[in-house]
Amino acid sequence: MFVLRLKKKRFIICIAAVLLVITAVIFLANADLTPVADFTEINSESYSLKAKNNAERLSFFQQAGINVTNETADDVFIPQNFNSVYNEYNELQKKCGFDLSKYAGKAVKRYTYSIDNGKVAVILVYKNRVIGGHIASGIYGEEYLPLF
Repeated sequence: MFVLRLKKKRFIICIAAVLLVITAVIFLANADLTPVADFTEINSESYSLKAKNNAERLSFFQQAGINVTNETADDVFIPQNFNSVYNEYNELQKKCGFDLSKYAGKAVKRYTYSIDNGKVAVILVYKNRVIGGHIASGIYGEEYLPLF
């Protein structure tokens, strides 16, 4: 017969270690480890993707040569499985150095700005970094244009 004897101090240390391991497993299982870049390179030009506040978002548009005003924001969800419309939209994003497939199933912030010529500029932000965007006429059904 095998008998395991633990002193009170060792027992408490063992319980603490088990709880620490369980906590670490739970944390890692729920952690969002999706990487987000600080910069992207398009046509040999480096662009900052930082978008923590309005000043950084305006700076992003200035890099692209777009003058924007009147910000609105809302939350959107990038679907886990892309349909044909989202695949087409992601192809537009890839032309600008973005790829939304990395963010499938994630909730992101959508910022919409007015542009001088009556169009709107939209950026998608995740973890305070621009992960996508487009220019639109604001008329439903019309094609989106790339930011760059």
